[in-house]
Amino acid sequence: MKRYIISGVFCFGLMAVSFISGGFSLVSADNVQPYGCVTLNYNMRYGSRDGYTNGEVSRLQAYLNGKGYLSVGPTGYFGSMTLSAVQRFQRENNLYSAGYVGPQTRALIVGIGCVVNQNNQNQPVINGLDSPTTLNVDQSGTWTVHATDVTGGGLSYGVVWGDEVYSNMMGAYSVTAQQIYNQTSTFTHAYHSVGVFTPTFTVRGSNGQSAQTSASINVNGSVNSQVPAINSVSPTSGGIGSQVTIYGSGFQQTNTVLFSGGPVNNVSSSNNGTSLSFSVPGSVGADCQPGMMCAMYMRIISPGVNTIAVRNLNGTSNVVTFVVLASQIQL
Repeated sequence: MKRYIISGVFCFGLMAVSFISGGFSLVSADNVQPYGCVTLNYNMRYGSRDGYTNGEVSRLQAYLNGKGYLSVGPTGYFGSMTLSAVQRFQRENNLYSAGYVGPQTRALIVGIGCVVNQNNQNQPVINGLDSPTTLNVDQSGTWTVHATDVTGGGLSYGVVWGDEVYSNMMGAYSVTAQQIYNQTSTFTHAYHSVGVFTPTFTVRGSNGQSAQTSASINVNGSVNSQVPAINSVSPTSGGIGSQVTIYGSGFQQTNTVLFSGGPVNNVSSSNNGTSLSFSVPGSVGADCQPGMMCAMYMRIISPGVNTIAVRNLNGTSNVVTFVVLASQIQL
């Protein structure tokens, strides 16, 4: 027997009602405001729905539509068109274009629409950010934020580094509250994988108003290391349990395949580090790297487009896609 769940979601003061039945989500959200200050509290990926994100899939879609990245209105389901729109938005804003709406992407959306308010004269003033431009994997860096509270009160500081992994038990991702550093402006952090990251710093005044600043940093592998790279996968579609071979370079004796963002651990390479094979998992857990706090959960792999990447001690590869066929998923 199918279960019907009705949830009322308020977006920008206007209600969008989401009906979820048999895995489909049809949302009437024509009045969701596409512009202005858009805040998103949940991380989202392909397959996310309004019912598990408090209506934030529709809010994201309205934002992307209003900015010209998405040609259709909100549906409440994160499908292939939303995935392509998010990837384009990330590319044009110098973010890693995996299509995953995580802390970095959410912070950027806030920064574009919510931070700059010319009519507000009482926001903290950020005078500068001292930031490294390059680091090696696992090398600690130092950032210093210089800010002033124009009201004469105290300041508190928060940061989203862009490599956090937090999730709840329902399969919809949500980031925890930012780390708060009261009355200090110096931060240290080390990244555990190769890539371009954009840490975003928030300065909050005693009156509750805030301002943000960010700076991109390029994290490289260790000296003489070869970051893994994916050239192709075969096959490019299949069901749960399908054997998939990844062809590329830089694969080590032991690797982690990141399937739809979840780890498939201890995957061996062959042919001098140019190929490796794994089975498509039916579910994945949290990608909990050293130094991270992660909830214990298992997420069911959804049919449709899923992502594949390879990580080892030298870094993380580019992302390619694999289509999980619904007819071959065994529940």
